[in-house]
Amino acid sequence: MKRIFKFGGECSTIELIYNSINLILHYGFENIYLFSATANYTNSLIDKKYNYIDEYHHKLANALKIDVSNLHHFQQFLLRNENYLFLAVGELLTVEIIGEYLKQNNTPIGFVNGIWTLGLTINEDGSLNRDCIKDIKINLINFDPSKINLIGGFGAYYENKLLTLSRGGGDTSAIILAEALNLTTCCLVKTVRLSVSDPRVYYNPKIIKAVNTNQLIEFVKCGNRIIAEEALLLSEEFSITILIYNLFYPESFQSIVNPFFHNDK
Repeated sequence: MKRIFKFGGECSTIELIYNSINLILHYGFENIYLFSATANYTNSLIDKKYNYIDEYHHKLANALKIDVSNLHHFQQFLLRNENYLFLAVGELLTVEIIGEYLKQNNTPIGFVNGIWTLGLTINEDGSLNRDCIKDIKINLINFDPSKINLIGGFGAYYENKLLTLSRGGGDTSAIILAEALNLTTCCLVKTVRLSVSDPRVYYNPKIIKAVNTNQLIEFVKCGNRIIAEEALLLSEEFSITILIYNLFYPESFQSIVNPFFHNDK
């Protein structure tokens, strides 16, 4: 594997799903593509408003012309299988629909499931259990780099109970996967253009901005939903550079987070 591409929740919306698919097709094989939920359906799962999830994913499937009766995970959710009523299920349904779309368009599809099935575990306080990285590394050996691999979300186990990482857990999952694969970069796909002064300020996408991690953490603490703080701290701990890709400019990354950018191991 060469890259982890993690798509922010906004990239999973019905309006932008084709942009996300085009980015996947642009970078193709030898990569893992990880998706987060859109905020509305995460909130719906918290409030147990499962009918909203049904409606949202039916709309997504219809937009991509997918027959949901063939989707195992989606059907299990419709049946309200208790194993599918947890916060990270939204991403699982999303990647299943995307995988089916790509498959029907003659794209070879490999792994399509949640990151928790690779062995992601957390401690009692919700923090990452570092011991699980070796298990994830072992489970990733079976990935087929000649196919597109899709991973859903930020689910994780604690004592055999399926829970989730905190908000922004998709970013954290992406960093964990990069570490498990011995990569030195991780790609986060956003709809914002990140700059040192203000992430909402426009700048020429051809100019790469190097962003200081500590400064970015201050943005996060001030309420800017750019990158999860835990992901930033883990990227420092593991010496992983974060490359920010803008969804509307798939051909190149827009910003570098961390000062130690170099080629993958």
